[in-house]
Amino acid sequence: MNSVVWSFILGITFYVVNVESLLLCPAECHCALHGINLNVDCSGLAISELPDLADLEVSWLDLSDNEFTEIPAGLQDFPQLESLDMSGNKISQLSGISLSGLHNLKTLNLARNNISNWVDINPNTLLQPSPLTMLNLAKNPITTFSSIEDNTILVSKTLKTLDLSDCKIVRMAGNQMLRGLPKLEHLSMAGNPLRTLSGVASDSLTTFNLVNCRLGSLPLGVFSTLPALVHVNLARNNRLSLVTKNGEYVTSDSLKRIDLSYCNMGGVEIAGFPQLTTAVLRGNMIRQLTKDSFENNIYLENLDLSFNAISYVNVGTFKDLGNLKHLDMSFNMIPRVDRDTFKHNNLLTTINLSRNYIGRFNRIQAKAVNSLNMSWCEIVAIDADALQGCPVLTELDLSNNLITSIPENLNSNSLQTLDLSMCRITSIRNTTFSDFPELSRINLSGNRFTTPFRADYFSELLYLQEIGLGDNPWRCECKNTEFFKFFSFLVEPPSKIWDKSHLRCNSPDDLYGVPWDVACFHIWYPSSNLGTAEKVWTIIMVSMIVFAGSVCIIMSVRKCVEGRKLTAREREREEFLEQHRDIIRHNRLAMEQEAQLNAPDPRETRPPCYEDAILMPRLDGSFASLNELNMRREKRRKLAGKDDNEDEGDGTITRRNRSRSVEVLSMRESRTEDGQSRRSRRQRNADPPESLELARYTLIENSSALPAPTVPPPPTPPRNSAARGQDNELHYHSTEVINLHLTTVEIEPRTPDEETNAGMAEIEQITMRPRTDEDTSPYAKRQQKHMSTFKGDEELAISTSSRSSGERIHVIDDYFAPTEKVDKGRSSDEDFESFSTREIDEIPRAVQSDDKRNVGQKVRRPTESDL
Repeated sequence: MNSVVWSFILGITFYVVNVESLLLCPAECHCALHGINLNVDCSGLAISELPDLADLEVSWLDLSDNEFTEIPAGLQDFPQLESLDMSGNKISQLSGISLSGLHNLKTLNLARNNISNWVDINPNTLLQPSPLTMLNLAKNPITTFSSIEDNTILVSKTLKTLDLSDCKIVRMAGNQMLRGLPKLEHLSMAGNPLRTLSGVASDSLTTFNLVNCRLGSLPLGVFSTLPALVHVNLARNNRLSLVTKNGEYVTSDSLKRIDLSYCNMGGVEIAGFPQLTTAVLRGNMIRQLTKDSFENNIYLENLDLSFNAISYVNVGTFKDLGNLKHLDMSFNMIPRVDRDTFKHNNLLTTINLSRNYIGRFNRIQAKAVNSLNMSWCEIVAIDADALQGCPVLTELDLSNNLITSIPENLNSNSLQTLDLSMCRITSIRNTTFSDFPELSRINLSGNRFTTPFRADYFSELLYLQEIGLGDNPWRCECKNTEFFKFFSFLVEPPSKIWDKSHLRCNSPDDLYGVPWDVACFHIWYPSSNLGTAEKVWTIIMVSMIVFAGSVCIIMSVRKCVEGRKLTAREREREEFLEQHRDIIRHNRLAMEQEAQLNAPDPRETRPPCYEDAILMPRLDGSFASLNELNMRREKRRKLAGKDDNEDEGDGTITRRNRSRSVEVLSMRESRTEDGQSRRSRRQRNADPPESLELARYTLIENSSALPAPTVPPPPTPPRNSAARGQDNELHYHSTEVINLHLTTVEIEPRTPDEETNAGMAEIEQITMRPRTDEDTSPYAKRQQKHMSTFKGDEELAISTSSRSSGERIHVIDDYFAPTEKVDKGRSSDEDFESFSTREIDEIPRAVQSDDKRNVGQKVRRPTESDL
């Protein structure tokens, strides 16, 4: 139990560590787990510096096809690294300490680099720090491999595999070139332009690859210094010869496998290798096999003589090969095989004689053969006893021959697979396969059968599983009962044919290419066999199925159509909403732009209150808007061509006038201290001089029973450009400055005679009317202001909460009334005298102002001390 728990804990820990390693993998590289090893692939990135792998325990690292010129020094931080691939880089030199710190490195791939000289890679010390077992230096421009100089000898106590294939080595000189590799087992020199071999010595070398090395004749003792040599591959050396002119053979007492394929040898030249077990001699020019061709190779087990020009095989050629198991003599020109050729090969199990010119399949004595291939041999006839010499034969391939018939007495108690496809067989009998009790697969496709067989032809084949009958010119006689029985035998479980569509009619012409079951369906399964009741029920069931299917289809179509309509409506709704949103957004933007363009001047929308207005200096002229003063001033400057000094002078006058107004008001405040003089000033101001246009209004205390006005209020002057362009005497008046409880105040003017007759007890009536939509004044919706209409020589009756009945307030000046044109020639002193003649009595607040202060508060004029 404890061991299971510990195993589980270790497994979880290992999984967590590996997952963490994958998460820390550099983005440009690919990391994968193989068991407990972490493999990192950074190949093909065109990098010249090592990626950040500091936190990974890398076991296999691929840096191939990059721009490295040396082994990165950062690899010394990976002592657990076992495999390093640096092929396809630009390494030409390596220091003796390039592999220091890599104490577990076993595989180093430096193929496809620029190493040309052994001295450049320090072979004496390069491999010492690491326990390398495999070094790949293939496809480097190395030209020599010798031991003439000690500093060119590769030294490693652990190296087992050295690959120097496809370099440019032209000679191997010296018998000490492998002395620094005491454990070397596999050496590959394939693809080098070697002419000969000499002095190759190693006590551990077992495999020597010399494929395609342009070798010619070899020294007789070339392999004698390699006592452990087992396998030599000398294939594709098309000038190679292992026998001298004197008939002496290259020898090796340890060699067990040799590959001499495609070497253009004219004979068998392996007599010098008595321990051979495998000899590959395919693709040569061997023309005959004599009795002594293999007399010194009695241990041969596998012999490949395919793709030669063998036309004669001696009956005793294989007599001494008692261990022979596999023989391949395909693609030769053998006309006949003697029955006793393989008589003494008691272990021979496989014989391949395909692609020869054997015209007749005669009896062959091969006691152990279980597979015989004689396809494509132009065999015309088969002897009745052809299989008697192969008692354990299980597979026979006679396909693609010229066989027209199968002999009657051909038999085999062991044959399981018989391939007679693509022959010219026209018929079989009921006894043709009766003597093959173990037969399970028969391939008769591609022959010339026309009439289907009787089912009882195969009744004795109890283990029959498959019959191949395709690609035959079958004549479909659907009314033939035996035809239907044979088809049923093939297709009924267990089926004997994999695909019944391969059974196609060739005749009659109207059924050409039609499968059997389709061509004969109406005859084999006629509807007349059904009774009346069965027909009725069949029709009813079919009708119900068709009706149900139609209903389902209609419902599905309707549902689909409704779904599409719903989708379309929803899409249209979304489009309409989006268009509506766009219109609203467009209108809002247009209104905002129009509001910005038509926005009134703040000085127009919020004019000063009455107290502020009477403290302001009088305008020199009357204007349609407050901005027109500056506009006319600029226009006068342009027309008169004034300079900057005159502009500054105007500004000074304006500021001086405002200051003078404050001083005058202060002086007038001091004069009001005397009560008697204030009454005399009021009567004196009742008859103003002609030079001053005064307006008199009477403030009344109660407005609850005011009569309708006798004179309508003056109309509001137009604000368009045409109005602004009229005479300078036109003025811009706010008609609804005074507003009592959201109502409009209309003033009925009084003449001096009416005022005298009425006396101080009479008051002028003010008519109150509700606000209507016709009030188009831009100030109609503002809070209550001071004056509604202002005309000279009139009295305004306004109810107050602080004054007693009959008490009146006389407003001496009208700052909104038309004035005389300003005489610019007047001096500031004259202006001061003109302004000082106007006196205003203390005025209690009659209406609400903008800041909604209580009615009845008095406004005190500033005194000199306040200023």
